[in-house]
Amino acid sequence: MQYFGSHSANYGRLKLKAKIVNAKAEHINIIAPNVREADWVEMRDYNNMTPRQSLELSLHNSQGEAWTGLVDDVPVCMFGVAKPNYIWLVGTTDIHKYDKLFLVKSKKILKKLFKKHSILENYVEQKNTRSVQWLEWLGFHMEKPEPKGSRNELFCHFWREA
Repeated sequence: MQYFGSHSANYGRLKLKAKIVNAKAEHINIIAPNVREADWVEMRDYNNMTPRQSLELSLHNSQGEAWTGLVDDVPVCMFGVAKPNYIWLVGTTDIHKYDKLFLVKSKKILKKLFKKHSILENYVEQKNTRSVQWLEWLGFHMEKPEPKGSRNELFCHFWREA
């Protein structure tokens, strides 16, 4: 099921084809070795896992509610909602090449997710400033940071109601 559809965007002379597809284990083979450094550090600090381990666990825990963002058929992120309402996203180093497209799509995706979920939440590492800013831009409430995870780093609980 293509829950989110596809989108085309013009970047100067380039026309990009972006689409969201159901996440597959084989997408992890492309995403894991190319994970954004901030996401890699966050995975390590929270649960002491490699990107591959964390993506495999997140995909499993999402029980069919996980998707991969593709640009020109190349995976640039994987995201989902793990039970009960834990939203997550892992991006590759290429995701920042498409900031405008990513921002537009993320607002639309969130709106669709709230048709099924009354609340979405999770934790984000405080030093992952780009993710913190993006979550706040999406309207998530950010709580005060607390020591958490395998390395006792500062993480903020974030949440938003539909």
